[in-house]
Amino acid sequence: MNFGISLTRVSLLVFTGVCLLFTSVIADVVSTSGNIDFKLQDSGANVMRLDSTGLGIGPDLTPSANLHVEGNAIISRNLTIGTTTMGSVNLSINGLISFDPQSVSTNISNLTSSVVLCDTSSGNISLTLPKASTVEGRIYRIKKTSTSNDLNIVSYSDNIDTENYINFPASASEYSHLEVLSASGNWHILSISEGGNLFTKWHPGMTGAVVTWYDADDFDSISISGGKVSEWKDKLWVNHASQSVASQRPSYQASDPYHNNMPTIGDEDTNTGQIGIETPSITVKTVYIIMDYKDGLDANFDLGLQTFLYGASDKARIMGSGTDFYGTINSGVFYNGGGAYRNGSSSSNLTGVLPMPSTLYKVKSGASVTKLFNIGYDPGRTRDWQGSYGEIIFTDGTESPDEEEKIEGYLAHKWGLEGLLPGGHAYKTTAP
Repeated sequence: MNFGISLTRVSLLVFTGVCLLFTSVIADVVSTSGNIDFKLQDSGANVMRLDSTGLGIGPDLTPSANLHVEGNAIISRNLTIGTTTMGSVNLSINGLISFDPQSVSTNISNLTSSVVLCDTSSGNISLTLPKASTVEGRIYRIKKTSTSNDLNIVSYSDNIDTENYINFPASASEYSHLEVLSASGNWHILSISEGGNLFTKWHPGMTGAVVTWYDADDFDSISISGGKVSEWKDKLWVNHASQSVASQRPSYQASDPYHNNMPTIGDEDTNTGQIGIETPSITVKTVYIIMDYKDGLDANFDLGLQTFLYGASDKARIMGSGTDFYGTINSGVFYNGGGAYRNGSSSSNLTGVLPMPSTLYKVKSGASVTKLFNIGYDPGRTRDWQGSYGEIIFTDGTESPDEEEKIEGYLAHKWGLEGLLPGGHAYKTTAP
């Protein structure tokens, strides 16, 4: 037997102790073959089903348990599991609780479980914590499962208590572990085993000037499909770059011979197709780039203009023209009006920038600019950058001269370019 009930405005239904309140929703209740389905009247989509198994809440969901929810659920008071006696806290469990641990053996920043088992037997592992304010209240339990090599836990955007780096050396026991909690925009240590060393390891985010930071060497920050990059996450977890058009996604090179076999993004062999990746709108004044042009041997740009960085509305660009850099913010003001500094040089040089093998550039704007940036292409013209890029750091320009040198030194030593730094550079021989 079938029956129908029209629900309008507010209706209260009780099924085996479950109270459901519908407010300002027009829906139908239909019984077919022993099921009671709640469908939206306009679309006919099923949003809830009650059958002999249980109650299912979610789009066209058939329950596989007494209560089956697809999507998010909010419980404003108490939840008791495993007993009929209501607990005195928000969550009471009478019985067992299990976790599906995440096992890792390489560097990782994409943590998908609250329990992480780190096998360092094949080499050192660096585990990057997400930005604390984006996962408020989250707890991670991290364990080193081998006595070989080091386990490093790092936060690029927040402190871990008063430091930003924890090292469990090879000499640390395979029972070494760490438990951290995100609260009030920082990570807090709940427990740490003997042998864990806390210290501050300098990185560009510590200047306070970094707006956005993309790093091809951080594999877990890159989403790849068919060898092409669809998303490049900001190391500060704020301004992720992406490319929604599959045919315009840039290539990923796990070991780029033009960049000391480091991983890069970009395409050396084409200057058409509007291929690259797009940032959200950001306010910047200075950008530090690890980049190259083609094979590092060409003395002229193949096209009249080739775009590395393009700001929306055609007003903020870093481009190659002939053998030089060219670009504008607005009429009469160059994007690189503050200078383009190659491999830590203290002198700006906008001309004769080719050949360009793996190179560190610091490019300064004449003024702050707020733009959505296209990296590697001009969205309105066929003049793509023919080359790859390994790391891009956008800043608001407030870093001090010493901090500028620190960022240059950090990038140069990381990408094997320290030998190209001038003799008087503060970080020529030692990374900051």
